[in-house]
Amino acid sequence: MKARVISLGFAALISLPFLGCSSADSGDPSPTGGEGSDIADLDGKADGVSKPVGTYQLSKPSTMGSKDLTLLVLTTDKLFHSEQQVMCVTYPCDPIGTDGTFKFTKSTTSSKRYIKLDDGATTVRYEYKLTSSGKLSLRVAGTSPWFEMVKAQTAWCGEPADCGAQNLPQPKCPGHWQCESNSCSYSECSVPKNACEAAGGSCVGLYPGNCADGEIGSATEYSCGGPVGVMCCLPKAPAPECQTDADCRLEADYCHGCDCRALSENESVPACDGPGVKCFADPCGFKTAACVSGQCVAK
Repeated sequence: MKARVISLGFAALISLPFLGCSSADSGDPSPTGGEGSDIADLDGKADGVSKPVGTYQLSKPSTMGSKDLTLLVLTTDKLFHSEQQVMCVTYPCDPIGTDGTFKFTKSTTSSKRYIKLDDGATTVRYEYKLTSSGKLSLRVAGTSPWFEMVKAQTAWCGEPADCGAQNLPQPKCPGHWQCESNSCSYSECSVPKNACEAAGGSCVGLYPGNCADGEIGSATEYSCGGPVGVMCCLPKAPAPECQTDADCRLEADYCHGCDCRALSENESVPACDGPGVKCFADPCGFKTAACVSGQCVAK
């Protein structure tokens, strides 16, 4: 799990649990939360206690500046990723992400179980309860408020290896885990694409007129995988809509989201088929229009 801490620019400071420390068991950085000593809670279900593994999200929306975790990822190789919503004064207001290692411990004087999150500088000890339905209740040790988390429908990841370490259901067929936009997905046992298909083309019979609406790709660069008598038909490159940045402009689109569209001189935002949305700030406020490879883009 790669370390990832999201920068917030002018975000206002809040008190995060990782900023405090107090006494705990020896051998660890001093963790937040007292409540007496604890010992390592080794893997296994001999005592009938299940331990949380996977991606958990806060069951109810978090208020700005809350100390509750909005996301917690625990992997089988004892790595964690957590996120907290912060109070900020600029847009967008993204959560703070923290990565590190963790371990399970248990009290030496009671039935309490803990998760110790270590980000390399400080350790925070959370008391936890895990129900048979998968609901995870947490609170910083030594405090009274609990907050509840549930298994997320989509597992979080920083790299593909994070997906394989969360005990996710996996089809019994050749394939691999993928990590796109911090979300795990499986290749669904699909047959690997050849070079032509990977480039967005299709393999068609080697016959005049079979690629009239496209462009024939080089057999060396866009191979169809070996069959004789086929060629790669690639989509035609879009016609240039600009030559310089001055040919492009930006326009906000509030139809389905806070979107910023890059348009050429002859283009306009499509008509909206819905009620539209209200946005906190102009989605084009911090972007500029540019001409890249003949196409207008927002940068």
